[in-house]
Amino acid sequence: MMAPRVSILMAAYNVDQYIDDALQSVLAQSMSDFEVIVVDDGSTDRTRERVLAYRDPRIRLMGGERQRGPSHCRNTALSLAEGEFVAVLDADDWWSPDRLEKLLELAARYQADFVSDNLWLIDDGAAAPWSSYFDEVQMPRWEGKVTVSSLATKDFGALKPLMRRSWLVEPSVLRFRETISVGEDYEFMMRCLARRPVMALTSRAYYFYRRRRGSLVSDTAKSLVQLRAAAETMSRELELYPGMEWVIRERIHLLDQALAWQSLRDAYHERRLRGVLARIVQEPALLRSAAAELPRWMRRVARRHSISIKETPSFSGR
Repeated sequence: MMAPRVSILMAAYNVDQYIDDALQSVLAQSMSDFEVIVVDDGSTDRTRERVLAYRDPRIRLMGGERQRGPSHCRNTALSLAEGEFVAVLDADDWWSPDRLEKLLELAARYQADFVSDNLWLIDDGAAAPWSSYFDEVQMPRWEGKVTVSSLATKDFGALKPLMRRSWLVEPSVLRFRETISVGEDYEFMMRCLARRPVMALTSRAYYFYRRRRGSLVSDTAKSLVQLRAAAETMSRELELYPGMEWVIRERIHLLDQALAWQSLRDAYHERRLRGVLARIVQEPALLRSAAAELPRWMRRVARRHSISIKETPSFSGR
């Protein structure tokens, strides 16, 4: 039996409301040469039953004994993968029908080991995305090869790349660090980029990233604090990221800037105007942070109120 072109890795925990959207979007792909490895992380709902209902031999279900975390699940799936390329799909997200086809074409066009698209950002239950990842981090709309330096100031841990499997295992095997519970995607990407792969990106979005209420990504302040702690840990282990020291320093600086802005926003929304003024008097640098973050925040608000379903592509899972 020939190995599939793409192995799709999916960690799943209590996602019985969402995993059908993810799996159906894979089965609807315009290319069919793939395998899906779902690793259940000890779900207590009907997640396993949902997956087992699919009789497609390309879908495999593993795990389920106890909760070990998404990194362990992805590593388990990666160890079983046989495809030329591997892709990660979160169990509560979904793809447009031509995503794999387009990314494989991108990899061939640039002879790349690592390719990624833009992401549509959509709130759970919303009729349409409120923005895209490239818009949020102010990346230009283009297609082509990229360098590590061009990604340094971006939160590239949010990317959902298609990666050549041979590149992940040679000269040594790359795996997600199971001791990190927040920012593990970014940390994995850092070690990937330290190998200086041939990378190509497209600003076209084929991945739908769902933001659920109560999730870490929906709690901005908590997310920033935990990402800052993870970056600080990385700064003490620089030997794992050869040549990437300046990227880690820049990430810490940007997270500090974002935390400062978030503290002002929280004080303002809680109508603690006196507290806002007191913080600025105590830390004048907060004004610089606010000046850096305010334009992006204003663009985000504008997009949330102006984007319409007509401006976004049709997609499954709704």
